[in-house]
Amino acid sequence: MDLGSAVVIGSTELPLKKWVHIAGTYDAASGEGKLYFDGEIDNEGDIGGKIITNNVVLWLGRGAGPFLDGYIDEVRISNIARTQKEIQDLMNLLINGVLSITPKDKLTTTWGRMKTRSIL
Repeated sequence: MDLGSAVVIGSTELPLKKWVHIAGTYDAASGEGKLYFDGEIDNEGDIGGKIITNNVVLWLGRGAGPFLDGYIDEVRISNIARTQKEIQDLMNLLINGVLSITPKDKLTTTWGRMKTRSIL
């Protein structure tokens, strides 16, 4: 079975050394894929086809080129195609709410504190 690939490539050059919220959606009913940067639609295309469970590698930030040259943090995959409004709402909520963390919540910082305490 040929699983193929589905791609929507952004049309905007991302800024250097700046945090950018990137979201992509795919609606299997319409076959439409959309790409959003900071809550605004950047590009869309007709992909078509259904998403099926498989063991193929999922690539994020990789396509025909150029590849993403940066860091990815806080990845979320949902089983629905969200609207632009939902993407904007989640972007604002996650930045200041759910995904907002302090350094003490990071595993390496926590492990460092535990290790330091065990030595003392």
